[in-house]
Amino acid sequence: MNDSEVAGYRDKDVVVTPAPPTLTSRVIDPLKNAAQDLEIYKILKYGALIFKFRTKSIDDYLKAEASTKAPGTVNYEAIEAWTRVSPRDYEQNIREMIRLTKESGAKAVLLDNELWNESPYRPVLRKISADLRVPLVDSLVLLDAARATMEQELEKRLDLTSP
Repeated sequence: MNDSEVAGYRDKDVVVTPAPPTLTSRVIDPLKNAAQDLEIYKILKYGALIFKFRTKSIDDYLKAEASTKAPGTVNYEAIEAWTRVSPRDYEQNIREMIRLTKESGAKAVLLDNELWNESPYRPVLRKISADLRVPLVDSLVLLDAARATMEQELEKRLDLTSP
């Protein structure tokens, strides 16, 4: 659920994979890594990201709201560098988790707990579910159905239904 967070960094940029030792990795990389741990480096990097990121004007928001796109739609491809996990990376991650699960002899069940309909991850999960024949539990669908049932029962009880 937190993969869509616009945190200003990507998870994949935080993960470090070990490389075979070289002169660079033994001498230069430790110095570089030490510099990256300095608060001044972090502040400068953050400042550079803020400088690169262009916020939209109120006019842009109003035009987007008035467009044919569904309200709340976010173009995650355009802000990928600011999202923790892009939909593309999310799909690769989920597919790999399912592969590892099946490889270990277990079965996977996908669970979507995001409660906003415009989530870019829901279509990804639906596609994976269909492609790999893995069950998908969509909490939004379940809650919408429960709400509709409650509304219908209340309308009947209060005699608000039309003939």
